[in-house]
Amino acid sequence: MFDNSEKSFDSSLPGLGNFSTYLDKDPLNPKTEPGLQQLPSLNAPVDNAGNTRATARAVGTLTGAQSFSDWVGRADTNDYYSFNVGTQSNFGLSLTGLSADADVQLLNSSGGVISGSYNGNNSSESITSQLSAGTYYVRVYPYKGNTNYSLSLNATAVAPVDNAGNTTATARAVGTLTGAQSFSDWVGSVDICDLKHKISFWLTLCFTKPMSILCFK
Repeated sequence: MFDNSEKSFDSSLPGLGNFSTYLDKDPLNPKTEPGLQQLPSLNAPVDNAGNTRATARAVGTLTGAQSFSDWVGRADTNDYYSFNVGTQSNFGLSLTGLSADADVQLLNSSGGVISGSYNGNNSSESITSQLSAGTYYVRVYPYKGNTNYSLSLNATAVAPVDNAGNTTATARAVGTLTGAQSFSDWVGSVDICDLKHKISFWLTLCFTKPMSILCFK
C-alpha cells in the first residue's frame, strides 16, 4: 500500500497508533526520509504482571481467593504470577472474560508444568490441583489475538486425617487403660475442637462406676 508520487500516507495499526511512511520514486524500494520519521506510539494497556518467572507478580501466601485483571496479546506474550502455600492445599484457578483465545498453566518452583488448560476460541479456562507447601507460578499467555482477562486464584488448606473425635460423643475410645498407651494426632485451624478435649477414655475402677476422664490441652 503505497503510491509512487513521493507523498506520505498515514496508516493506523491496532496497538501501534499512527505513523508516516515516505517512498522513493521506485515503488518497490520504499524508504523513510531522514528527519520525517515518526516512531509508532504504543497503545498497549498497562502490564501489571511480569513477563518471566523472575519478574512475576508476587501474590504472596495464598490462603483464600484472590482476583486479578490484566491482558495478553502480540505485545505481551506472557503474564506470570507467583504464590506460595504454607501447607497441603486444594488449589483452583479460573481464567475468564476472554475476547480471544488465551491459555493458562500452573508451574512448579522450577518452571515445570504441573497442569494446563487449553480450551479453544474465547472459552474460559480452569485448573484444579492439590499442592504441597511451596512456591508456584501461574502463566497466562495468548494462543491467538489480544484479550483482556480476569484471573481468580484460590487455595484451601487440606486437613490431615483426624484420629480423635471433636466432641465427647465422638471421642476416640481408648478402652480399659491398664498400662501406657501413646497416640499421635494434630490440632490446628481446621480442627479446633481437639484443642479442648484431645482424648477421652474410660477407666474401670473396682467397686465404683466407670468414670469419664478428659485430658485438656
